[in-house]
Amino acid sequence: MAEKAGFCFGVKRAIKMALEGAEKYGEVCSLGPLIHNPQEVSRLANNGVYWSDRMEDIRCKTVIIRSHGVPPVALHQLKEMGYNTIDATCPFVKRAQNIAEELQDSGCQVVIVGDKNHLRSKGFWGIWETMQSSSVPRRSENDGSWGAGWDTRTNDTDFGGFFAYCG
Repeated sequence: MAEKAGFCFGVKRAIKMALEGAEKYGEVCSLGPLIHNPQEVSRLANNGVYWSDRMEDIRCKTVIIRSHGVPPVALHQLKEMGYNTIDATCPFVKRAQNIAEELQDSGCQVVIVGDKNHLRSKGFWGIWETMQSSSVPRRSENDGSWGAGWDTRTNDTDFGGFFAYCG
């Protein structure tokens, strides 16, 4: 991989862990492509790192969790299905998930500002069913405290609009 390939820290880390896993176990699979770069996906496949969109179609015994993370239910299902897992969730994503969970547990209404269809947001959505995920923030029925997190791809208008809306 080129030194200035343009991949973020979390993706570089996941690729490294996937290649190490493939070397150790012969091959590994991720649930969805490890990265959204066809050339890198091809290079990884040539090195024993494969992917599948569905758990039922995974052909490897070891599954690597992508840098975006997965909802806990997905991790639980993989383990129940007998897969070994390597958790390559980006430490920054994991930290944000942990903070959001702490806020939720303390009674805050947690709102993730960003694209509700992006994998990072889906990871949050799967963890906390009571969270709102929205590109355009909406008022919550909760009269208590709020906690906010955002997808790193969220633009300033969405994030600023959230705080202006919440007053």
